[in-house]
Amino acid sequence: MNNNKLIAEFMGDYDYNIEGAIPYGDFTNSWDWLMPVVEKIESLGYEFFIVEDRIKIAHNTDHSTETIIDFTLGGSKRDATYKAVVEFVKWHNKKA
Repeated sequence: MNNNKLIAEFMGDYDYNIEGAIPYGDFTNSWDWLMPVVEKIESLGYEFFIVEDRIKIAHNTDHSTETIIDFTLGGSKRDATYKAVVEFVKWHNKKA
């Protein structure tokens, strides 16, 4: 599945044209479209840490912290964030 489509479905937008493009933006190329996804992940109770090209997504409960994503991409901050969002959405969809 196209990663942008995967993210758009997670965000609740199912309106695609024939080419499968997202009508309101490309998550890979714009912080304006990527950051609302980070905010949605945080609204689900996860902490999203972005430090340069290092990303960590964790879920804190009253008793423990579970790390969901933890990696260093070795590229740009935006690319690392995009990769982490994709991996989180895939993980989230599997557990649902």
